[in-house]
Amino acid sequence: MLSAEQKLKARKRVKPYVIVNPVAGSIVDLNVLLRQLRRLNAKEVRVTQRPGEAETLAREAVRAGSGYIIAAGGDGTLNEVINGVASPRPPFEICVGIVPLGTANDFARSIGLTSEMDANINILRAKKTAPVDLGRMTGGHTRYFVNASSGGFSSVVDEKLSSEIKSSWGPLAYLRSAAAALPELHAYCTTVIFDDAERLMIDLYNIIIANGRYYHCQWTIRCRRTTDRA
Repeated sequence: MLSAEQKLKARKRVKPYVIVNPVAGSIVDLNVLLRQLRRLNAKEVRVTQRPGEAETLAREAVRAGSGYIIAAGGDGTLNEVINGVASPRPPFEICVGIVPLGTANDFARSIGLTSEMDANINILRAKKTAPVDLGRMTGGHTRYFVNASSGGFSSVVDEKLSSEIKSSWGPLAYLRSAAAALPELHAYCTTVIFDDAERLMIDLYNIIIANGRYYHCQWTIRCRRTTDRA
């Protein structure tokens, strides 16, 4: 079995596969961004052309043997990459990095990243890793998450949230969409089952299952900083 030092040396020899969302909320000039990303010495840099493509690209990268994938975008881009990596379960260890470029960057803030590009690239170049819990939601289909998953009113808010609103309103886009969704607010009859088999029947307006500390930019939903324990 390799030691931690040996694993780090092995990771440093691996070139990352970078997936860029060109319409992420904080991108001003895509060409400038791509020049900055050259410092990562990437194996390949792919720019998505449509929603959902980051998941497809991540899955294809894993199938091609990539063990280090970087999501350059917001929380949505990261979520797509996570689902591309996690499903189906890869036969080898995958490291996922983040260049936070979104409107909220909730998960990046949860792990202490800032919007400083050079600092984030330095972290990615160092290739030091930390474990993160992976959440799984099942229903009609299975989805994975590292920051948060929600249902109820949050889903209605997300339906009101367009890329145009994000671009024009910035971090306030979520509050703007929440206000637009208020006429549709209602309770949902929900069954909650805990690990110890305790069962609750309760009317909920919203539910958030959180691994990260932040959700929709404005809301701090967990006080504990770590993301490696549920």
